[in-house]
Amino acid sequence: MTAWQAEMASNLEATMEPMRGLFFALSIDKDKPGDFVLQEVTQLKQGLLELRQRTSGIFDLGSGALDKMDLGEKDTAGGDLSQRVKSLEDEIVELKEQLESARVVVGGVCFNSKPQAQAWLNQSGGLASDFVLLALDPCSFLAWAHVSAEGALKYAKLAKDANFDSAQEAKVLTSFDHDLPIFWGKDSASGVSRDDRAVPGLLNYKAWENKKVLSGLRIELKRLIKDSGDTLENAIRSNLHGEAKDVASAMWADTKTFLNDLATWISKHYSQLSEQAGVKDGPEVWKLVCHCIKAIFKLMHEARLPGRGPHALGDKYGSVFWGALQTHRVMQDLASEGFEAHPRLSHILNVHLRANAVSRSAMDRVLSEMADIKRIAEKAEKTADHA
Repeated sequence: MTAWQAEMASNLEATMEPMRGLFFALSIDKDKPGDFVLQEVTQLKQGLLELRQRTSGIFDLGSGALDKMDLGEKDTAGGDLSQRVKSLEDEIVELKEQLESARVVVGGVCFNSKPQAQAWLNQSGGLASDFVLLALDPCSFLAWAHVSAEGALKYAKLAKDANFDSAQEAKVLTSFDHDLPIFWGKDSASGVSRDDRAVPGLLNYKAWENKKVLSGLRIELKRLIKDSGDTLENAIRSNLHGEAKDVASAMWADTKTFLNDLATWISKHYSQLSEQAGVKDGPEVWKLVCHCIKAIFKLMHEARLPGRGPHALGDKYGSVFWGALQTHRVMQDLASEGFEAHPRLSHILNVHLRANAVSRSAMDRVLSEMADIKRIAEKAEKTADHA
């Protein structure tokens, strides 16, 4: 496959991705496109028809008829209509949520929309406030687990000043504000411009993995997954039960698998790219890998939008849970496709290859120049032999 064919295939794949997502958001079965929303729309039409019939029935009584109605009857009719309108509005909002976000299946439970997730949360075992601090995605887990002594004091103060219920809640909820978890390092406050492909805590490959002295963020990530993961599992078992326990456990299992797979991919991908480029410890190759890391967490940050504050009264925990669920949807997409096969990452890799590829004409020119040099050298050698 030529470079332009590969680019065309990559662009086509990126174009098709949102179309596939929309199809699965609208359809229950691959052979019945749009049936999921069609069913919802049919129900809404029926509800609106009933509402129109009841409304016209009241106003057809005439302007003086309502005055002759018993006050109790007016209140009953008006209250019933108001409730019906409110119910229809709620259904439309839920339908909009279903169109905007794909369904997510976690722990054997299918979540179709934010309102449904909120309703499930209200009925599940355990308090909603406990559940959302234990039903984590990779971003909230890294915030939950990676806190220094200085950071612990910061979150304790934040909980007090910003009306969070606890420092733990402050860690989880503020994680929705960052497109890259603080685990990966913090940008310098000096104002010095930094390459936007760079990950602050990974200035070179050794910062990720130094096998000689067993140091680097990969070792730190492995330790967090083991130690903090054990703590999280114990908390889930102690504080949740029923479906809530199953869903939180499944979310942690998926998060753990994702982070382990990502760590393996980072090391493997760097090794493969270095080998293809014929370099060792090449800074450009490492920048490319870091660019991919940032793109992966940017995808999750975009999916976590529902969890970002400020939240409406009574909506906080449902929004945070729905944001975490949408992150798991992105994780499932990445896992099913393979990291570098995802359209966002394949585009980055394609741009890099295009920018660093040597054209055929340039290669032919170099080969021609090498051939000329070889002929000159051979001629000079023959002249020297005859001298």
